[in-house]
Amino acid sequence: MKVKVKLYAMLTNRTKKTERGAPVEIELPEGESVMGLLNRLKLSVDEVRMIYVNGRSRQLDWQLRDGDEVGLFPPVGGG
Repeated sequence: MKVKVKLYAMLTNRTKKTERGAPVEIELPEGESVMGLLNRLKLSVDEVRMIYVNGRSRQLDWQLRDGDEVGLFPPVGGG
């Protein structure tokens, strides 16, 4: 199956699979979870704060489906 992934903010610097701000199509095995996607992108759980699949907030164990659009956001600091 294929999913589209968009990385935000500094996450774009953690992988060479994406260009800044551009979604990338990634091939995954059927039934792969969001956690499996993070592993493929070599992103740790600590580096991702919010996960959206098709515009809805999801957890790491969410099973992806063909054609899903995934947005990954890092923690944001500031004050």
